[in-house]
Amino acid sequence: MRLPALTIHGQKRKRHSRQLSVHCFYTLVVVFAQYSAEMGRQEVEPDLISVDIEGTRCKTCTGEQRRGDPVTVLKISSAGLLAAILGLTACTDTDALRQPGEKERNGLIAGAIVGAGLAGLSNSSNKGAAVVAGAAAGALLGGVIGNQLDKQEAELRQSLSNNGITIVNTGDRLILSLPNDLTFATDSAAISPAVKADLRQVSQSLVRYPNSTVQVIGHTDSDGDAGYNQTLSEQRANTVADQVQAGGVPYNRLQTYGRGESQPVASNLTAEGKAQNRRVEIVIVPTA
Repeated sequence: MRLPALTIHGQKRKRHSRQLSVHCFYTLVVVFAQYSAEMGRQEVEPDLISVDIEGTRCKTCTGEQRRGDPVTVLKISSAGLLAAILGLTACTDTDALRQPGEKERNGLIAGAIVGAGLAGLSNSSNKGAAVVAGAAAGALLGGVIGNQLDKQEAELRQSLSNNGITIVNTGDRLILSLPNDLTFATDSAAISPAVKADLRQVSQSLVRYPNSTVQVIGHTDSDGDAGYNQTLSEQRANTVADQVQAGGVPYNRLQTYGRGESQPVASNLTAEGKAQNRRVEIVIVPTA
């Protein structure tokens, strides 16, 4: 089964820059969708995509063409167009249309790919159309999630008082890292008063953004007995989760894990690296 042809209509930049920007984005979604469908086949057909540029009209017509009809000026494979699509950002008018943030764009693209992949596994009789529809729906959901994470990240950065607490936005989740040296005394699972106010701010943010699950993960460095470090990481994760729950976050949104020394983010051969590995992470994963 061949995928539906993709027709790209150009617009005059001055009068239609906003429509062109939106059109360029949805072209990207459709191309990813078609590529996902092709990659999901056991036997990939040599499918070609026809690109008709509006304004290019038939002058010397033959066969069924009539004077004034659009002319197909380019035919390339779906996979080839995917590579060319990397240049699509050049067709976006930044003055006419607000560009989504980097993480929001990541959410859009990831959502499109996931939606296309799920649709490709469906029993639809027209998989090409199903993949495109799935990509569009996935992109919409991914964009919403990416936008929500961008806003939540910005609010948290403004409200947290300790510079030692870091926030990483991966596009599909937020990861807050609380250094153990700031949060706990040595060999203790009791939370330091220095971070309790910030944990209250985290709880308030989670209450304002209820559509997420929250993973609280404890980590240690490699000093000492591995079994002791595992237990300590579990205790510290549970203590932080209790503090977040006390701020109004329902218990059923919280998941706690202790990883001990098994997941370092830096070398355990230096004091600086060990300090980075001693941490509790609060991972916010949107659910809708």
